[in-house]
Amino acid sequence: MTPEELNERGLERWRRRDLEGAFADFSAAIEAAPRDAAAFTNRGGLRLARRAPGDIEGALADLNRALMVATNYPPALRNLGLVMMARKDFGAARRQFELALEAEPEDAWTLVQHGVTFGIEGRHAEALAD
Repeated sequence: MTPEELNERGLERWRRRDLEGAFADFSAAIEAAPRDAAAFTNRGGLRLARRAPGDIEGALADLNRALMVATNYPPALRNLGLVMMARKDFGAARRQFELALEAEPEDAWTLVQHGVTFGIEGRHAEALAD
């Protein structure tokens, strides 16, 4: 299979809740194409969703690697924002969401997450402004 096919199969396995199969596919895609930002981003997102011991740090490493390969890659920036939220670093999360919005200003999901960071901090007027 090509790296793209492995990545797509990984996404399909993730949708079916086969997290280990998805992780294996994303890892195989990375091994076959170590400059594939999408595969690093997907594996990082999966680690974030799975939340097994060490997964938050693993997600951070995968997402940083994706951004080394593709600077300002919005999916990696969005997932990195989620990692920062999981670490309770809401200012850093907001910054990642802002970077993603610079690249894709109409992305409603990212805009909502940006507002959520304000809401969590009790800054409701700023959250509503988003």
